[in-house]
Amino acid sequence: MLPERKVMRINETILDAGPLVAFLSVKDALHGWSVKLFADLPIPFVTCEAVLSEAFFRIRKDEKAVSSLCEMIDGGAFRVVPVVSLSGVARYVARYQVDFADACLVALSENFPAATVVTTDNRDFSFLRRFGKERIPFIGPGCCRRMSPSSFR
Repeated sequence: MLPERKVMRINETILDAGPLVAFLSVKDALHGWSVKLFADLPIPFVTCEAVLSEAFFRIRKDEKAVSSLCEMIDGGAFRVVPVVSLSGVARYVARYQVDFADACLVALSENFPAATVVTTDNRDFSFLRRFGKERIPFIGPGCCRRMSPSSFR
C-alpha cells in the first residue's frame, strides 16, 4: 500500500489526519501531494488515537480507503503513542481553539522534539507552539518545509 521508500531527509514523522486521509482517498484534492510526500517519509509514522479516529471518520464512506487504513495499521505503519496529559491537551484546546487531535499532535511534538509534523492544517501549525513558545516544525501543502535543522540527517 505504501510507496517505495526513497532517501529520507526527515528522521521521524508525526502524522496528522489530513495527509493520511488525502493519501487514502483518490478523490481528495491533496491525494497527489500526499502520495509524493509519503514516498519520502520514514515509517512507522508517530501518531495518536485521536488522529486515527478522525481519519476513520472522514473516510467512513469509502470502503477501499477504510480497508487500506486497516491494512496500514496491521502492517505496522503507525507507532500509536498515548498522550500522557489529557488535561494538558484539554487546556490547550480551550486556549488555542483547535481540535483535540491537533492539540494531541502538539503534545506528541513535545515528546518527539526532533520529529516533523505532517499536516494539512498550515494555518493552525503556523501559530501553535510547543513548550509554550517554540515553533513546531511541520510540512504542509503549498508551503515551504518549516523544519528545524535537527530534523535533517
